This record gives sequence, structure tokens and C-alpha cells, in this order.
Amino acid sequence: MLDKNHHLPNVAAAAEIKKNGINPGEMNKVLVQKLTLYLIEKDKKEKDQASQLKLLKNQLNKLSQKFSYKIKHLNNDKAKITILNYFQFSEFETFCASTAAI
Repeated sequence: MLDKNHHLPNVAAAAEIKKNGINPGEMNKVLVQKLTLYLIEKDKKEKDQASQLKLLKNQLNKLSQKFSYKIKHLNNDKAKITILNYFQFSEFETFCASTAAI
């Protein structure tokens, strides 16, 4: 409406106000109604966004906990692999030492 007519709906255009004058009481009533509806709409959007933000924070927290758990277990697995590799290498060295004597 603003792009097409260059004024708010149910509000007189500047040319009409110039021609016919303005009733300040009526104009104030219309503007208060518009502002009230606008505030109600914005309040609803804000509540929806707050709810969505809370949901996203909970999801992020759960993912963070899962990630930490997986990293911890990955580090444990790496430690186990390192230990296994060490013992396998030690066994290999022992095997090489024993076969070198032959």
C-alpha cells in the first residue's frame, strides 16, 4: 500500500488532507489503532523468536554434549590404538631380535 499509494491504508492522502482538511481526533484514533496492531504483531513475532531461540539453544547444548562425548571416546580410542601399536611394535622388535640370533 505504501509503495503504490504513498500513504497508509485508511489514512487520507496528503492531497486529500490539503483539499478537505483533517479531523485530528479521527486521525489520532486511526493512528493509535494502527500502532496498537503493529505492536501486537511485533510482540507476537518477538515471542515466537524467543521460543525458537530457546529451542535452538537446547539443540545446540545437546549437540555440544554429544560432540564432547564423542571426542572423549575418540581420544580414549586413540590412546588404546597408541598402546596397541606400541605393544605390537615391541613384539615385532622382540621377534626381529630373536630371528637375528638365528
